[in-house]
Amino acid sequence: MKKVLFLVGVLLFSSLNLLFGQHLEIVDLEGKVLVRKVPLTWQSAKLGMFLDKDYELKTYSNSSCILAFDSELENVIKISENSQVKIESLFPSRVFISQGRIFSLIKDLRQAQSFKVRTPVAVAGARGTGWISSFGGSAEFLCLEDSIHIQGFDPQGNLTGEEDVDEGFGIEVDEDGELGDIFKLTSEDYQDWQGFKEDLGEIVEERGEEETVGEKEGEDSEESLEYMENLRDEDLEDVRRETQEDQSQVFQEEKRAEEEQRDTTISGEGGQDEGGTLQTQ
Repeated sequence: MKKVLFLVGVLLFSSLNLLFGQHLEIVDLEGKVLVRKVPLTWQSAKLGMFLDKDYELKTYSNSSCILAFDSELENVIKISENSQVKIESLFPSRVFISQGRIFSLIKDLRQAQSFKVRTPVAVAGARGTGWISSFGGSAEFLCLEDSIHIQGFDPQGNLTGEEDVDEGFGIEVDEDGELGDIFKLTSEDYQDWQGFKEDLGEIVEERGEEETVGEKEGEDSEESLEYMENLRDEDLEDVRRETQEDQSQVFQEEKRAEEEQRDTTISGEGGQDEGGTLQTQ
């Protein structure tokens, strides 16, 4: 009974891990990107690296990286050049920008889970949307898909105001946490977002091709295994047939030898009888 309960617990824990996500994966890298688990030292980021709570990333000029919450790449963030970002929490998901710019595309977060981007003066949150967040003394949030909720905070951490920003609009929050007026996005903002989506599409396509190759290799392996099994079966059949032929030949030879021995015995007995009769006469 204890063993059953233990297995149930393991399965539930594994299910929660899959449901909420316990790490972020680096799915794309360009230029110089450093990563560290606070408070350890910085090291070069690597494609396929998994990151969890308290990891920090730093990008340099002409550098960027994309992090994914899931294998389907439906929930991702892109850290642009000259940025520094810390993963504060995975459930609920929250990242902190101390400098720079990030793109957030959140399509399918589970119920009761939200995604937030925090800066020193404001927080932007949503459960399913796409937006750009930046910080460099003041914060700016550009909503490209659906809507986002913005909260401003003063240097003491007190809430200064909040606002919902719809698709196609943006808002700035000053260094004191005061929310500015909502403004319309520019064509350049849309171009930046479109470039991000195109980069993401290429990554998804590449990963799909890799999975297809892996599946094909698996099919080839199965075919090779089946071929080897057929060869083995054919070889075994040949061995069985050859064994039967050998056994038949041996049986025939033994039978022939027995017949020859019986004929020899009969001939010998006949000669002795004739010899005995002559001696009696």
